[in-house]
Amino acid sequence: MDQLQSRVEKADLQDLIDICEQLSEECRGISNCLNTSPVTLASLAKECRAITNALDRLHELSRSIEVSDSAEIQILLDTLVPPPGVNYVRTKDAANELHNAIERSDETAVFHILLERADPNIMLAGSMLSPLHRAFDKGHMLIAAFLIVAGADVDEPTTDGHTALMRGIRCGFSEQFATLVIHMKARVNAIDNDGCSALHLSAASDVIDDETLPVLIDAGADINLVDYNGQTPLLVAIQHSRWSAATKLVQAGADLEVRLPDGKTALHMAVAMRNQEFSQVLISRGANVDRVLREHTPLTMAINSRCTAITAVLLDSGADPNLPSRNGNTPLLAAASTGHDETVRYLIAHGADPAATQGHSGYSAMHMAAHKDKPHILQLLSDAGAPVDILDKTGETPLLVAAKLGNAQSIFRLIRLGADVERVGPDGMSILSHAVKMGDVDLVTALLELGAGMQVSSMFPSKGSKEYLVPEPQTTPIHVAAQHARDEILLRLVSYGASLESTIFPGRTPLSVAASHGHISTVRLLLRLGANTHALTTHGDTILFQASANQATLKLLLQQGIDVNHQNDRGATALHYAALRGHIGGVRMLLEKGARQYHANAVWDAWEDRDGTGGYRQGTPAGMAMQRGLDKVAELIEGWKYN
Repeated sequence: MDQLQSRVEKADLQDLIDICEQLSEECRGISNCLNTSPVTLASLAKECRAITNALDRLHELSRSIEVSDSAEIQILLDTLVPPPGVNYVRTKDAANELHNAIERSDETAVFHILLERADPNIMLAGSMLSPLHRAFDKGHMLIAAFLIVAGADVDEPTTDGHTALMRGIRCGFSEQFATLVIHMKARVNAIDNDGCSALHLSAASDVIDDETLPVLIDAGADINLVDYNGQTPLLVAIQHSRWSAATKLVQAGADLEVRLPDGKTALHMAVAMRNQEFSQVLISRGANVDRVLREHTPLTMAINSRCTAITAVLLDSGADPNLPSRNGNTPLLAAASTGHDETVRYLIAHGADPAATQGHSGYSAMHMAAHKDKPHILQLLSDAGAPVDILDKTGETPLLVAAKLGNAQSIFRLIRLGADVERVGPDGMSILSHAVKMGDVDLVTALLELGAGMQVSSMFPSKGSKEYLVPEPQTTPIHVAAQHARDEILLRLVSYGASLESTIFPGRTPLSVAASHGHISTVRLLLRLGANTHALTTHGDTILFQASANQATLKLLLQQGIDVNHQNDRGATALHYAALRGHIGGVRMLLEKGARQYHANAVWDAWEDRDGTGGYRQGTPAGMAMQRGLDKVAELIEGWKYN
């Protein structure tokens, strides 16, 4: 024993551990050999073992945990390690002193209070905030470290589920702090209320040169843990543009094919964020380059993002140049939309089909280029073999698409490429009609110079020698001009031979169309040009039947000597239609011109109802007004006194 005593006086930490080990073994041996006082000796051995464990823990901490580069602070931390069997002080005063010192960020006071063995987990009366979480609230790493070494519970969560490990990361504390918390047996895969682990939080951290993430991985953090938003740490890192963290996770073996709820993988996200370097990292690690989403594949996403470098990497890595997304978006469609000729060339060089169509709509790259008014792309596609008059599912050609949108450059390029200028779309509109509707005088003139037709017949021969039906209601350019009050264009059409008496279903002339839309300037122009005011529709309607909505137009037409009491093939007059539609001003003007009440067999609310599928009304004008609840109109008609 004397020899041991002399060793203790000169011992360092490791010597003390060895001495306690020796004492423990000697006492255990003595207790086994003697019949007297075995309990006393056994207790001594147990105490020596406890001392050994405490010294061993202190030795391990001083050797492996470095929260600060300061040797003085490290000594303070080592000093706070609680002795074995410590009895913590849990008085109200101790709680107040500890929490107040933390609130003041008074490191010295906190250290001395803990050294006096105040309970590091004690809370203030009526509060659920522990000393450790109060330290995190203050953002004070050293005080948090003092508390942890002194025995604070590192897994006690806040109300949102954050443990000490998570809070240290959120506070931007160093990787040494994370190492300390992990060493104190923190659960590295604990999750918060959002299902996020410390690794998720570290992946999103914006602390520069932080090495917490590899510390967590080395400690056994689950790199593929999916949070309640469907995100792994890798997806979180990408979302927050933490490319260094994302690369470390990939190198650690993170699953590259985990998909977000919308189906995106890490590669989709990297491509969408235009990060070529990280996209290459993912591809080199085996990421699926053809993973299909509803809207995109990685390739179409790169093209839409206008990132030619990533597009080239994907194609060179084997991405399918013809693979559509689930809604049918193909790489060539996407490239045609952007108008990037280099991408179009690269796709075609890698085998993209210039004649491929989108599954649901039948849209081709030619349609898309026409839609976006990209004439140079139209030329590239045509040179690569794309049909110039390719049809989509509705029967529209690229030229019709361009015409509907008034894309003049694409229209002229398609015409030069041989597109059919007489093609009529599913709406019954020709190329010229669309140009008229857009009000583009120069384009209309150019089309007329090219010989574009101004009449629509029920059947047109297609370039495939088959016929196609023009659906109702069809129209002609001059009717379109009348409908949209394109007076200058109407004059131009007439100068090129358009007929003022041409009709569309159901026998409507340009004058009746202009009158029904209330375009008085166009009505005046047509009257001046000699339009027939007495023309009837196929049902026997006069122009007055559709003119009652606009009193100025109706007044002008009533001056043309049109019979206000003319009855159509169902016995209806203009007064029936004015009353049915509640045009009380028009009703009054017709009555002033001598309109009488007649009984009609059928009056339809709309033109399209006349095919027999819609409902109709019978009776007098006043009776129909009452059916519609238009009492004032009915009273006006019934009470009218003729001169």
